[in-house]
Amino acid sequence: MFRHFAIIACCLLLIGCHKEEKGVWQAYVARGDNPGLGMELDSDGHHLAGAVYIMDANKPGDFAAGQKYPIQIQSELPNRVVFVVFFAPHQPDIVALKLNGPVAGPSFHGVMQSADGRGDPINFDFQRVN
Repeated sequence: MFRHFAIIACCLLLIGCHKEEKGVWQAYVARGDNPGLGMELDSDGHHLAGAVYIMDANKPGDFAAGQKYPIQIQSELPNRVVFVVFFAPHQPDIVALKLNGPVAGPSFHGVMQSADGRGDPINFDFQRVN
């Protein structure tokens, strides 16, 4: 009995000690005739923050030239982040970002879609920038 308790306690300790990797990752998607869309995720090792960018058509992939819309994280799960972004005042968009793994390493893949499932999903290949 004690052995099972010890195994469970060790597992809980390992899970509780797990920390996300610190860093910043960016992804950019060209959208044909529409302005490109960028996304930035910033991890402090415990929580995520970030922004969605509407990119300047004359400077594709240049985040500094894009229009930045900060995101408000609503929930963080290992493979799914739900956030709110305001592209217009008083008009929140609730968005889900499904991840193929943790926000870590040199790169990872994510699929962004409206949380209610409407609209087309947008694929992002995130690259670490710091």
